[in-house]
Amino acid sequence: MKEIKDDTWTDWLLNNKCSRKLSKRTEWSPLTIITIGTLLSVAVFYASLFICYQGFIYYANTILPFHFPLSWYLLGVAILAICISSGMITIVKKYKNSSNKLGNFLYIAITSWFGILFFAGFSFFLVFFSNSYFGSSQSESQVVTLAKTKVKRYYYRPLAIHRYVLYLPKNKTYLNYATLSFYDGESGKHFLLYTHKGLFGWYVADDLREIE
Repeated sequence: MKEIKDDTWTDWLLNNKCSRKLSKRTEWSPLTIITIGTLLSVAVFYASLFICYQGFIYYANTILPFHFPLSWYLLGVAILAICISSGMITIVKKYKNSSNKLGNFLYIAITSWFGILFFAGFSFFLVFFSNSYFGSSQSESQVVTLAKTKVKRYYYRPLAIHRYVLYLPKNKTYLNYATLSFYDGESGKHFLLYTHKGLFGWYVADDLREIE
């Protein structure tokens, strides 16, 4: 008696040529291979998110002539992904006569968004991590002014993360300094910021201390 398939995505995965070939070479069933592949994909996804976030932290502690908050960074990535998706939908001929243009657009938009986000995150991590840890060991200090204080609590951290928006008169720019330490002070209070020169010439914030 012939088995009736529902033609779902799970049936397609189980009948896929690659999964069948791999299952023949090993003692694993196609379902086991698919399960392991899914778990590995999820692990890589969360590891990539962590690296992207760390890259932004290194970027935030780097003193640059410009400074973009995380929301602007994500918005720029989203706009770029939508533009790429629109171009691909327009160029690729097979999508012109497709009955599911919206579905194809959303698929390419989401794929492009995550691809650009991870590429930018890895690039941020490599560039600003190298600049922070392979620079000069000589420390410098300058007086900075507290502009704003933000407190964020995460479920995986027992302690709150304090973000201090500092104005650097010497560089004429702002710095979003993140630390677990708490500094009591209102806007306009002066602090002493210790920095060092990074590998690519960008100064990195190391420590913030109150002026006694």
